[in-house]
Amino acid sequence: MQIVNYKEKYKNDLDYLQIEQWGEGANIEDVGNNLDKYNARIAEEDDKLIGALVWHKEDEKTCFIDYIILRPNYQKKGYGTDLLSDLLSSLNKEQFDKVECEAIDVLGHCNAKKLLESFGFEEQYSVASYWGEKYPDYYCKDCGSKPCRCTMHKYIKYLKRKSGFILVSHDRNFLDKVVDHIISINNTNIDIQKGNYSSWQENKQRQDNFELMQNEKLMKDIRHLEVAAKNTANWSDKIEKSKFNTDNSGSSIDRGYVGHRSAK
Repeated sequence: MQIVNYKEKYKNDLDYLQIEQWGEGANIEDVGNNLDKYNARIAEEDDKLIGALVWHKEDEKTCFIDYIILRPNYQKKGYGTDLLSDLLSSLNKEQFDKVECEAIDVLGHCNAKKLLESFGFEEQYSVASYWGEKYPDYYCKDCGSKPCRCTMHKYIKYLKRKSGFILVSHDRNFLDKVVDHIISINNTNIDIQKGNYSSWQENKQRQDNFELMQNEKLMKDIRHLEVAAKNTANWSDKIEKSKFNTDNSGSSIDRGYVGHRSAK
């Protein structure tokens, strides 16, 4: 087996292999008529196509793998690994920062997961019934359903790691998978915590609960002080009024002494 660049003589074989693999109505990439967009590496043996890896340039820094496909009797024999290894080796010599691809999950089982992760790909997120929503009239041979019920897993491999980036997103699952620090902008400060969104949310909930308990304790203390102040004021008023009374013998009360007590 050898891996070579796309050859025009394999155009029909590659189209047929896609239909054979995914069925009629699948979104077939016509590589032969779109060589300005697609690139293909062909696995051939005895001058016969046995598989292919098709990719295109998503942008100046990103390579997107459209698919890796093999004839049924060549699957699970390491040829897919050889094709992926061949592509990554060539991309490392170019100026790409990352490689992206979509892996199919058929009713809870993703065949490509082990292969991709062995090459350092990281799962970013997943979307249930992804192809079914895009192609509602397509009958999927994998899950046996129309529309397709398969889940898409998005994988990324960074060829050149960035030292850091700031990401703003409302997707909590996505944040959990790609960040290792959280910056939160609060009313009175900006807080930075190590970890993903879930750990930040847990810490925030714990801090909110602590502050709530502290506030309840403070309000309870305030209520006690208000009651004590009211009782003291009532006692002081009572003592102050007693200055104008006389004792049982008819003698006058020492008003200076009583005033002094009420003031205290």
